Amino acid sequence: MHHQNTQSQAEGEQRQAHRAGVGQRCPQLRRRRFGTRRARGAGSCVELARRVGLTPPPCLRRVKRLEDAGIISGYRARIDAAATGRGFEVVVAVEISINDLQTVEEFEKAIASYDEVVEFHRLFGRPDYFVRVAVADREVFETFLTGKLMGLRAVARVDSHLIMKKIKTDD
Repeated sequence: MHHQNTQSQAEGEQRQAHRAGVGQRCPQLRRRRFGTRRARGAGSCVELARRVGLTPPPCLRRVKRLEDAGIISGYRARIDAAATGRGFEVVVAVEISINDLQTVEEFEKAIASYDEVVEFHRLFGRPDYFVRVAVADREVFETFLTGKLMGLRAVARVDSHLIMKKIKTDD
């Protein structure tokens, strides 16, 4: 099943790249270009061209077409959390007990406003939310948890999961 999802994702990327006019000669090369760009972010155009076997001008044109087609929607810098004093990461599963629209919106606005929160997702089913928190240490996390998160009136249950090791991440 995983193979089918990966294959479907690759086919979808191929269709998007084809619509953008990228790499129409060779599907394998097209995938390699698209995958390399995704993996490398906003690396230099010269480096990208070298990695995919193009000269810089056509490579830059193809990247521009991907940007114009909305396939590449932006670039970002990778920040070392430990170097910025935020190396203690916890994924918090949150269930809420009040589900009227106003309360949900207030809850989401509050969580999204906290500097400690680096990722925030509403889920189908239980728990209702996953919140990834990055802080300096256990004491700072405890202050966040008890002073901010658990103080919100909608919160019914909180389960914290300390991150042992990052295996794969997009950020």
